[in-house]
Amino acid sequence: MTEFDDIWKKILEKLKEKIDEPSFSAFFGDSFVYSVVQNKVYIATQTNLAALIFNSKYKQLIEEACHDVTQTNYELHFDKLENYEKDKKIVKNEGKLFFKDSKLNPRFTFDTFVIGPSNKEALQASLIVASNPGTMYNPLFIYSDSGLGKTHLLHAIGNFIKSNKTYKNVLISSTSSFIDEYIKGARGEKDLNSLKDYIKDFDVLLIDDIQGLVDHKKTESYFFDLFNYFVDNEKQIVLTCDKLPSELKGIEQRLVTRFSQGLLSKINPPSLETSIEILKSKLIQNGIDLNSIDYDALQFIAEKKSGSVRELEGALNKLLSYTINFKPTSHIDLRTTMEALQDIMNIKDVNSELSEKKIIDVVASYYNLTPAQVTGNSHIKQISIARHIAMFVIRNQLNTPYTKIGKLFGGKDHSTVMSAINKIGVLCKTDPGVKKVIHDLETQLK
Repeated sequence: MTEFDDIWKKILEKLKEKIDEPSFSAFFGDSFVYSVVQNKVYIATQTNLAALIFNSKYKQLIEEACHDVTQTNYELHFDKLENYEKDKKIVKNEGKLFFKDSKLNPRFTFDTFVIGPSNKEALQASLIVASNPGTMYNPLFIYSDSGLGKTHLLHAIGNFIKSNKTYKNVLISSTSSFIDEYIKGARGEKDLNSLKDYIKDFDVLLIDDIQGLVDHKKTESYFFDLFNYFVDNEKQIVLTCDKLPSELKGIEQRLVTRFSQGLLSKINPPSLETSIEILKSKLIQNGIDLNSIDYDALQFIAEKKSGSVRELEGALNKLLSYTINFKPTSHIDLRTTMEALQDIMNIKDVNSELSEKKIIDVVASYYNLTPAQVTGNSHIKQISIARHIAMFVIRNQLNTPYTKIGKLFGGKDHSTVMSAINKIGVLCKTDPGVKKVIHDLETQLK
C-alpha cells in the first residue's frame, strides 16, 4: 500500500498538468488509495459527486496516467469512502496478509543475465514462458548446483511478465517462505483456505529452491492441490531446484511426476569466457569503467571461481571493497587482485606447504601474469622468461623430476625443461637482474 500511495501521488502530479486547478482541487485533492487487490485498485473520494466525475469524465485520463507511471494495466475503481467501508467484499489493505517479504528483485532481468553455452537453453525456455505464460512448458523446472543463476532467471521471468502490457499477477516465493505461511495457517495464526484462495488469484507462481519441500508431507499435499489448480487453469508455474525431480528423495512420487511433466532445463557451470563476461557485467552494473581493471585480473578471478556465479560476484565485491578501504587505487592490476583475494582463493599463504602450484602462482603474481599464461605456450619474451624461472625455482626448491615439470607446463618434454632450467642457472651467475628475481621469489616463498 505504501508503494501504491507513492504511485498515486505521481499519477496526481501528471493529472495536475492536464486538469484545470479549480477542478483538480475540488475533486482530486482528497482522493487516496483505499485498497489494492491484485490488479484492482480502489480509489476513495470524499463525495459521491467526485466519484461520479472520476468515472464519467476523467477515468480514461486517469488510466492513461496510471499506465504511464506503472507500465501496467491496472483495473481502477472510484467510489466514496463510506461506500467502500460498507462493502464487506472490499477490505482495506493494512499490508499484505501473506508473503509479506515476497517481491521481485528489479536488478534480475533478462538484460542483466549473461548468456553462455552453459545456460543458453534455460534462458531460452525462460523467455518463452515469460512471453506466453501458461501456454508452454508448464511447469518450467530449472535445476543446477547452487549459485549458477537459477534465482536470477526466476526473477527475470517475473519482471518481464510484470512489464508486459497484458497484466499478469505474479507471486514469487522461496520454498521456505511458502512452508512458513502454511505452518502459520496450520497453527491457526492464519486461515489456510484464505491462503489457498490468495495464491489461486495469481496468474504466475514462481517458487525458488523447491527441494526445501523434502520431508514436509502436509505442505507437499497442500502444494500438490495448488499445483494442479495452476496447471489445469493454464496458469504458469516455474520452479527452481538443486537437482533433477527424480533425485529428490523424501518428496511424494506424485509431485515428482508433475515436476517432470513440463520442461526440465539445466544450468551448467559457466565457461571461463562466460565467467569473464559475467564479471564485466557486474562491473558495469556497479558503474565501474572496464578500463579501470586489467583483463588478467578478471581472468584470474574467473579461473579460480568459474564454478559459481555467486562466488564470482562475491570475489569481485571483495576485490572492490579491498581497493576502496584498504588499498585505494584507480586501477586494479593482477597483483592487487591476488593480494585482495588470497584468503578466499586457492592461493597458498606464507605458512602453507611449498608446492609446484604455489611457486607458479607466486611467479605469475611477480610478473603480473596469470598462472595459465605462465604454464602456457606463449612465446612473448616476458612470459617465456617467467615460465623458465618458474621451472628453475620448482626444480631448485622441490627437486621435482623434469618429466613432472614438463607435464605442469603443457606437456613439454624433459629435454626442453632441462634446457630452460640450465639457461636460468647460467643467467643467475651472469645477469644481476635475473639473480635478483630469483632471490625475490625465494624470499616470498619462504
